[in-house]
Amino acid sequence: MKNVNVLLVEDSEINQLVTSSFLEKNGIGVEIANHGREALSMIAAKKYQLVLMDLQMPEMDGFESTRQIRSMSDPYFKTVPIFAFTSSSMVDTMEKVKQSGMTDFVNKPLMVEDFQWKINKYVVKTPLQKESLRTLSIDFNLYTDGDPKSKWQLIVLMIGNILELIQSLHLAIDQNNPEVFRKVYYKVKPTLSMLADAELMAVMDELKNHSFNKKQEQNIIMIFHRLCESIIKGLEHEQTTIIKKLPEK
Repeated sequence: MKNVNVLLVEDSEINQLVTSSFLEKNGIGVEIANHGREALSMIAAKKYQLVLMDLQMPEMDGFESTRQIRSMSDPYFKTVPIFAFTSSSMVDTMEKVKQSGMTDFVNKPLMVEDFQWKINKYVVKTPLQKESLRTLSIDFNLYTDGDPKSKWQLIVLMIGNILELIQSLHLAIDQNNPEVFRKVYYKVKPTLSMLADAELMAVMDELKNHSFNKKQEQNIIMIFHRLCESIIKGLEHEQTTIIKKLPEK
């Protein structure tokens, strides 16, 4: 995440401290705006690769601040990624995020894997973005009865489970402790069963018995990452289709 400078727009001093510490720990430069109006002044410097925008703030909220940024004439302001920084994953909130011109959203508190994924997707733009969407086998209507809000919430939970699985793999490798991964595997197994991805399940069957210390087996870890990332991309595409179907207000 080097060479990424973030404008954090957040009015809570606690959230400022926790989030800026997280960003700096991961090698990301960060400057803080205390509300949306201050963000308008600071972003004029055009030195940020990303904006983390809280939604509810005094002076000017994140929605209005984003709309004003997008209305500025320079192409930078039209394209700089602006992430809604929110603890809400409700579909009506995401509709407002879309309409205000924000690029995507990230959850509070930040998760390493989730944030890395979004950085790669919108800022670094890794070769992964050139891959086609992975076809998902899951029929969401079986679990949501066709309700878009329920589908959105289910997808949020599924993405969170996959990200937790990826994070547990890193911890298992770092700690040379396979049990760390196995515990999370059994926790998220319902999500894996719902996805019914045969290739991923085959990899999981191998990884759950993995020792995480044999170099000749590292290829399976690369395959696991590729599959998880392509599945997340497919799930995010499903989120996009939900938003697009919502009526404009």
